[in-house]
Amino acid sequence: MCKRTTIAIMMVFGWSLVLSSASAAQQKNNNASPSNAHKAPIRVTIVVKDTAGASAGLTPTVQLYGEAQDGTVYTGNPTNTGDRWTFVVPGPGTYTAEVSAAGYKTAQRLLAISSETDNPQYDVTLEPDNHARKVKGKSIMAPKTLAELEKGKRALGEKKFDEAKVHLDKVLRLAPSSPDANYYSGLLNYYTGNRKAALEHLQKSVSMDHNNGPAYLALGEIYYVEKDYPHATNVLEQGLALEPDSWRAESVLGSAYFKQADYERGREHAQKALTIGKDEANGTSFLLGKCLAALGRKTEAIAAFQAFLAQQPASDLTKSAQAMLARLQATP
Repeated sequence: MCKRTTIAIMMVFGWSLVLSSASAAQQKNNNASPSNAHKAPIRVTIVVKDTAGASAGLTPTVQLYGEAQDGTVYTGNPTNTGDRWTFVVPGPGTYTAEVSAAGYKTAQRLLAISSETDNPQYDVTLEPDNHARKVKGKSIMAPKTLAELEKGKRALGEKKFDEAKVHLDKVLRLAPSSPDANYYSGLLNYYTGNRKAALEHLQKSVSMDHNNGPAYLALGEIYYVEKDYPHATNVLEQGLALEPDSWRAESVLGSAYFKQADYERGREHAQKALTIGKDEANGTSFLLGKCLAALGRKTEAIAAFQAFLAQQPASDLTKSAQAMLARLQATP
């Protein structure tokens, strides 16, 4: 789980005007009554047990975050007594409780807390994690938070990066444990040149959702750009197990293996990229040719370079391919 930043809570004082036909003295007393006091914080208790109803032996991490009705964003630290974790939220609103523990699946529960409930208590049950393949899904979000995420995704797709940042930053404040929020924030930072922040968000995303194939692929590509080829190959392999139809990821993975002098695996993944992407992946023929040449498979390497040159416009890359092709053809 990622560390959360505790946000100071500003309490909003709301005074109501009491209309009455009583005397001036009585009117003064009414104005001083509890109905005009500031909104009181609400104590919320989370009770954690396992599927057998037991709490002994559990050492969970319990977090609560969300937004009060007055717009106050809340991420708080609880007090713990036994199997109970108590939070003090600023007022009514929609919050998400998230509970995790070693050996158990992370549990989330959406809480709609109203001012009519005094010290509400919610039960969260942790299920054992038997390492079975989990169903790919999304983190729980309140409707308002989900709407902000959709706005951020749309702005990102339209390359309106400043607008995307406004929406995605708000989602991260409201739902800091959301794999989707961290994934799209990672993409945003990558597109805007902040690779360090991109790595941090994408690492959080895959740590919270082990089935987030696109996040693995994006993370692997950043490792490649950073020339961290061992990490790139490891992460891309995991991503491709979830997203096997990405020719681009196959191409990057093949190049990462080539950079580590693992030419056979480089050839294998370059060939997969060409098989999946066909003409769209033709640029990978250059990588395939380099791997084949390194493996001593001269005839196949020449064919790969020729296929590359037949479809690529003139560039520094085609000049390199022409030079390598000429050397192969000149070799007895």
